[in-house]
Amino acid sequence: MSATLNGAVLAPGQLDQNKISKAEFRVERVTLAVTERLAIRKVFQALGVGCKAGEELSKAPEFLDKLAALGRATGGEPPLPAPPPVVDVEDLRAKVGNDQLAGIRDKTADFHKRIGEWSKTKALVEARKPIWELVERLAKHAQSVAAAADSVKQVEAVRSQRLLLEPTDPVAPLRSALADTLRKAVLDAHAALAEAYAKGISSLEASGFWRRLTDANRSTILASVGLAPVGPMDLSTDQALLCALDAQSISAGQAETDAVPGRVQRALEQAARLLEPKVRPISIERSTLTTTADVDAWVDRQKKTLVDAIKDGPVLVS
Repeated sequence: MSATLNGAVLAPGQLDQNKISKAEFRVERVTLAVTERLAIRKVFQALGVGCKAGEELSKAPEFLDKLAALGRATGGEPPLPAPPPVVDVEDLRAKVGNDQLAGIRDKTADFHKRIGEWSKTKALVEARKPIWELVERLAKHAQSVAAAADSVKQVEAVRSQRLLLEPTDPVAPLRSALADTLRKAVLDAHAALAEAYAKGISSLEASGFWRRLTDANRSTILASVGLAPVGPMDLSTDQALLCALDAQSISAGQAETDAVPGRVQRALEQAARLLEPKVRPISIERSTLTTTADVDAWVDRQKKTLVDAIKDGPVLVS
């Protein structure tokens, strides 16, 4: 006979006088030999479920729950393969008493095999999934980088074909290729920004207006237009690379470089206004010139424009 209370099997010694009236009793028609119970306890222990003699009935639900969970942990959403079916385990979970134990007894060899294989697969999932998540982040940043196009396609292939657990690791080479490509792209963008900044500062220092300013005025103007020295970057690890990309994408870095000439011009305008309050910015004509006559005519037009403009006060040519 077995007893359950609120769906939980009561082990011998757990049924006291207060529980008798609430417990459900069942006559067991299946009997298990001592050796069979020993085999059941061994398969429980293989999954980390401690079980003493006489506790088989109360420990069986825990074992079956952990076995089903282990099976589900060997797969998942792409790029993981689909998890293996655990219908037979769920069917056993629906049984009670010695019928449940007998079902486990009949599958002890199969369960031992599954526990071994599934445990190895779960360990592989746990090893590769964090790297895959890092690769996905790298691939997202690499969408706009032409040199990374092949690697990005391979990332999508691993996902769509659910190849994460292939015997030959498909993730490590992708991580290396994407990180190397992105690191070069970031360093190139950083160097381009530093060069643009240096050129911008040189053009400012060549301006008579700029040279007449105090250091404090210069600092204030540079801050107001967003011109700041380009500091060093830490890209020593893939995580550091991702942090840099999360802070500023490659396209944003390129836009920052493209914006430097405009910021330099605004700095000059502010310097001119500070020194000559009446100064006005004036743009010269943009034109395509193909002959000497074109050049002469263009020069004459610009001269007239500038001469007319300075009649109303100083101008800053941009």
